[in-house]
Amino acid sequence: MKIHKMNLLLVFIIGMLLLTTACGDRGPTAPDNINLTAASIDSSGVVIDQLLSSTDSSVLKSELRQPLDQRVVLKDANLQIVADDVLATINNISQLAEEIGGWVVNSNTSKSTRSSGEEVITGSIVVRVPADQLNSALSQIKGQAASVDAESQTGTDVTQEYTDLNSQIKNLQAAETQLQTLFDRAQTTDSVLQVYNELVRVRGEIETAQGRINYFNEASNYSSITVSLRPPTVPQTAVQVDTAWSPATAVTGAFNSLVNVLQGLANLLIFVVVLVIPLLLIIGLPLWLAYKLLKRYGWLSDRPSLNTKVESHVG
Repeated sequence: MKIHKMNLLLVFIIGMLLLTTACGDRGPTAPDNINLTAASIDSSGVVIDQLLSSTDSSVLKSELRQPLDQRVVLKDANLQIVADDVLATINNISQLAEEIGGWVVNSNTSKSTRSSGEEVITGSIVVRVPADQLNSALSQIKGQAASVDAESQTGTDVTQEYTDLNSQIKNLQAAETQLQTLFDRAQTTDSVLQVYNELVRVRGEIETAQGRINYFNEASNYSSITVSLRPPTVPQTAVQVDTAWSPATAVTGAFNSLVNVLQGLANLLIFVVVLVIPLLLIIGLPLWLAYKLLKRYGWLSDRPSLNTKVESHVG
């Protein structure tokens, strides 16, 4: 009796092991609610929304279990430096970037004139260098500067977006495969057009996401350095004021004041002679002559005065 019970127990354990093994060996199965037969396409239309939703749920879960091995960080730097020779320093920075495997994005220079009349050159340059040599490049650029006015570095962590984009591409590619299967089995013109339009849309989204990933790859591998350059500032000569009093200085000051007053009077006299007198001759003289003529012929005396009008009114 005991042997019989032990045999039953052993059979039960072996059966459970076999059942567990069979369940563990089953891989992921395709969604049961998607019918890809040509008959279902023709009869009920293309089940695209159903297809995409099932693809998202099956692929996204597997992708979220695969984290990136390293962070994706975009690093940039900005420098404002003083250079004895702006043009030569810009050329040196350009050569430095190319020597370490980078390139020049853009550069520009401009001329301006100081109050002293001296022409000065200012400029800027943007280069991209390998991210692992960013600090070395900054040190070499600062080594060519007379002084550094400002320096800053920024880093943007885009790991989450990068991971989401990769997951989105996998989902879209899986949806594209399913849509291609539907496209191959479609028999009516409406079904073919509907699936084709969805294929075009999905392919466009894949290319957009892939372009963004390519940008992140390049931006994380190569850092941007923006350098602004200006020449040294010319020190202004200090104006020395002599505070000591001397008779000669006082006499010189008084003589200069007298000269200024005489110059002012001379300017006034010239103004009167050149402007005022001609205006009087041109305008005032004809008016005076006209007045005399009018008065001589009685054109002005016949007009009653204000006093006459008042007296006549009172009378």
